[in-house]
This record gives sequence, structure tokens and C-alpha cells, in this order.
Amino acid sequence: MYAFLAIFLSVSKMFCLLITLGLLFLITILFIECLASLLPSKTDRNHNKTVIPRPRIAILVPAHNEEMGIAQTLKTLLPQLTTQDQLVVIADNCSDRTAQICRNFEVTVLERFNQQDKGKGYALDYGLKFLAANPPEIVIVFDADCSVNPGTVDRLAKSAMRSGRPVQPINILSQPAQANPKSIISALAFMVKNLVRPSGLHTLGLPCLLTMGTAFPWLVISQAPIATDNIVEDMQLGIDLAIAGTSPLFCPEAKVTGVLPQKEQAANSQKTRWIHGHLQTMLTQVPRLIKAAITQGRLELLAIALDLCVPPLSLLAMVWLINLTVGISIGVLQQGWAIAILALIEGLLIFTAIIGVWAKFARNEIPLKTLLSIPFYLLWKIPIYLAFLIKPQQAWVRTERDADVNQLPNLASIADFMLPKTFALSSKIRAAKEQVFLEIANEAEAILLHVKSGSYYSLNEVGAYIWALIQEPRTIGDIYALIITEYAVTPEACLSDLLLVLEQLSTKELIEISNDFAA
Repeated sequence: MYAFLAIFLSVSKMFCLLITLGLLFLITILFIECLASLLPSKTDRNHNKTVIPRPRIAILVPAHNEEMGIAQTLKTLLPQLTTQDQLVVIADNCSDRTAQICRNFEVTVLERFNQQDKGKGYALDYGLKFLAANPPEIVIVFDADCSVNPGTVDRLAKSAMRSGRPVQPINILSQPAQANPKSIISALAFMVKNLVRPSGLHTLGLPCLLTMGTAFPWLVISQAPIATDNIVEDMQLGIDLAIAGTSPLFCPEAKVTGVLPQKEQAANSQKTRWIHGHLQTMLTQVPRLIKAAITQGRLELLAIALDLCVPPLSLLAMVWLINLTVGISIGVLQQGWAIAILALIEGLLIFTAIIGVWAKFARNEIPLKTLLSIPFYLLWKIPIYLAFLIKPQQAWVRTERDADVNQLPNLASIADFMLPKTFALSSKIRAAKEQVFLEIANEAEAILLHVKSGSYYSLNEVGAYIWALIQEPRTIGDIYALIITEYAVTPEACLSDLLLVLEQLSTKELIEISNDFAA
């Protein structure tokens, strides 16, 4: 019995040691990438030597029910285009105003309705088939909820044209308006993945995995397997193209920014899709990349495989904590401290990498004390990882967009196209004078009568609530905020119905519209 127990403990200790060595290997990869990102940025050595004319560009923007933000995205893209370029929006299975809003801009709008083939990949394939009749030289793909920095389109297109390879920009997420420690740490983790690590690989002269905002030469993208329902289609596409011979490059001079969701449910949905997609891709594609690296004799494929081996930062931290705990337990019980010592070295590497990254890239946006909330962030992520073990997410689930009435650029963009120029979200609304408000008994309705003009208007329950609000001057944004908190209604429907009511009240002279009411 004692002999069996001794053998079991010996085997368990050996297994834990192997796990520790594997973890040390992954953490070392992360440490090297982060350390390389702290070095002076590597510039394209041929950038100043080879002057090329601007290629013909087509921008594809796949959009599914993106009326809340797509106008703002288009406004950051259109000034960067020339007369030879085109911008194509694929309104994919939309049930909102996405297509209608886009048609108010100088863009091409394609509407696609297919309830069987859902996902961004199918929408992009639809857009590429449209472009095939008169193909551009470069295709750039942007999400419908991002902000594209000035000069990004030109830099990406020329870099892709010069190299003949896919080129991705810096792709980061800004914090929501009411950021909490969890969202701040999320933004930091996203920055490590999409800015720090690609920057390190770029400094080392190695390719990177793809994210949103990538520029493709037409000859590359037109032959790529796009039409899939993969939930991390950008990453998978980058792997496919790398194996085919065109590994993606990183362009640190180009930048695209998104916004982290404010709502808890939306944030969880977004993180679940990213993490589950990453883990599924890691399990299926690392062996494929290693095999291709050996058969093709290409070191860059091995570099992509090693980069992909590193799990999400939160999972890496969780596994390290478990490993440290096991190592200390073995040390106390069996007086063997090798695992604990290696775990401490791993912790030192992670700590050094994160502090170095924070100091260079995030010290102005993230207070150092916020890093103390990382343990709570890890607790938040545990259900997401458990869900991957039980039922990993396989299908595309769109992240619900926030509607923050305290910061209204997206809502303003929608309102501009819904009503005459008389209205703006900053306009103040007040009930007109000389009017009679009459409630209907036993009904959740009321009737308005303007005595001077003789105009009348029937109000339902929500209309009566709006009428009560505007007995004193209020902006449309303020009215919207009060309704959205009072009634169970989507932001899109709330804004649409509110503006419709106000337009009809204005037509019947039952309200006054102004930008400045006297006290």
C-alpha cells in the first residue's frame, strides 16, 4: 500500500513538473514578445526607398443591425478615400435602419438576406463577389462599430501593395464612458493582445495573427476561404493565408479603435466569443501550423504557432496561480521545492512583462492601483472558461451595442437622417402654450388640443409620459434617457418612436423647439 502511494505521489509530482515546464515555456514566449515591444519601434526599411502610387482601394464594412454606430464609422472612413476608391457596406440580415442610414452617405450599400449562412465571413464573401466585376488593387475590411484614425487607410493600402501580403493596423478598445475596474483591465488585456504582442513580433521581424482592419491585396483575398461561420474569422483567415504563403504583417503607423461594451451582458457575450474562438483555434490550428512549418521549412509559421500557443492572459494567470499553489503544497508535504521555485520565476516574468507594458503603453490611461483589481477580473472570467469546457460557443452572436445618452455621437448620427434639420438631440422641447390636455377615462390614452390653432393629437401611454416631461424645457437627449430607464424598450426603438412623436407634435404646433429658452 505504501509502495503504491509512493509511486502515485512520484508520478503526480513528475506530471506537475511537466505542466510547470510547459507553462514556463508559454510564459517565456509572452515575456519575449512583451520585452521586444518595449524596444524602439522597427520601421519598414523599404518604406522610404520605394515610393509607390496610391493603389485603388475598396473598403468592405459588414454590418448586422448597426444603426447605432455605423454613421460615425463611415464619417471616419470617407475623408480618407479618393475618387478612385469605393466603400461598400454589406447590410447583412438587418432588421433595423442600417441600410437606410448608409444610403445617406456616398457609399455602396448591399443588402443580404440569408438566415442559413450567418456570420461575418459570409457577408464578406458577398461583398467580394460584388467587387469581382471590377476588382480593386487593395481590399480593406473594417467593422461597423470602429473609429479609423486619419491616414490609416493610405498607410495600410500602400504597405499591402508594397509587400503583397495582408497588413493589419493597431486594433485597440477604448474604455466605456463609465469605466469600472473590470472594463479597464479588459482594455489592458486587449491592448496586450492586439498592440503589445504584435509590436514585439514586428520588432523581431516576425508575422502576426490577423484582427479587424486588415488590408489585403486583391490577388490574396480573392483566393482566400472567406465564406465560413468561424467566430474568430480574422484569426483563422490569417492562419490560412500564412500557410498558403502570405503571412500577415503589422503596421504600427495605422490605428483602429473600438469601444468596450458598457453593459454587463454585452461585455460577457463579447468576451465569450473571443475567448472560445481563441481556444478552439489554438487547439485545432497549432498542430496544423507546426506541420506546415516542418513540411515547408518556414520558420515564420513556427513563430505564428508559438504565438498562438499562448492562451488568453487571464487563463494564463489562473493556471499560474493553480501551479504556484500546487508547487507550494508539494514543497510543504514532500520537501521538494522545484515546482514552487519555477512557479515563482513564472510569476516574476508575468509581473515584469505587465509592469513594463503598463509603463510604456498605458500609464496615462490606467492608474497603477487599478492593476490591484486583476484578481477580481480573473474571477469574472472563470464562468467563461468553464462554459468552454461544457459547451463552447460555436456560432456568431452579435455583441449588443451600448446607447450612452451622455455621449451621443452615434445617436446624433442616426437622428440626422430620421427627421428634418429642425431637430437635433441637443434641441430643447417644451409644450406649446394655450393647449388643453384631456385624459380619457379608463384608458391609458389622452388627447391634446391646441386652442389657438385648433390642432389636436391623440397620445398613448408613452406619449402622455413624454407630454408630462416637456412641461418644462428638456433636450431630446434628456427625454430619451428618461424613457429608456422607465420603459422596457430597446435604445433603437426608443429613439425612433420618440422622434416620430415629436415630429407629429411639431407639425400640429403642439410643441416649441428651441436651442435656448429664456428662464
